[in-house]
Parts: sequence; structure tokens; C-alpha cells
Amino acid sequence: MANLLIWAIIILVVLGGVVAVIVAGIGATHNSEEDDPLMARLAEATQPGDVVSSLEEIEMQQPFSQRVLLPLLLVSVNFNPLHSTESIGGYGQKN
Repeated sequence: MANLLIWAIIILVVLGGVVAVIVAGIGATHNSEEDDPLMARLAEATQPGDVVSSLEEIEMQQPFSQRVLLPLLLVSVNFNPLHSTESIGGYGQKN
């Protein structure tokens, strides 16, 4: 009798876990539709009544300096050759 009770409790715990995982999965997919980054970017870049054909079109309306020059400048400023050699274990340095 005790054996049967233990198995019943184990089965209930496992079923409860399965239900919890299913509910969490449904909740996660529901939230991801609302928090879609592409749709958020489109909503941010457009005004009510605008006809939008693509995100690429919206981004191409930005000035060249913001689209190309500023990102290149940021990459070149953040580039540090010393940091790169440290990350690969000091390759080529004498001990």
C-alpha cells in the first residue's frame, strides 16, 4: 500500500512539472510576439498613416554619417590590439 502511495505522489509531481513547463512555454511564446524587436523598430520609425514597405527602406532614410561613418568610428575607437593579444593568451610574447 505504501509503495502505491509513493508511486502516486511521484506521478502527480511529474505531471505537475509537465503542466508547469507547458504553461511556461505558452507564456513565453505569447510574450515574444508582443516584444518583437522588428515590429518595435518599425513602430518607432514610422508615423501614423505612413506606408512602410520594409525596415531597410526606413534605415536607408537615415543620413550616411549615422548609417556608415558613426558605426565605423565606434568600431575603430573600440579596437585595441593589446586587448586582442591578451585574449589569445599573449601569443608571441616572451616569458
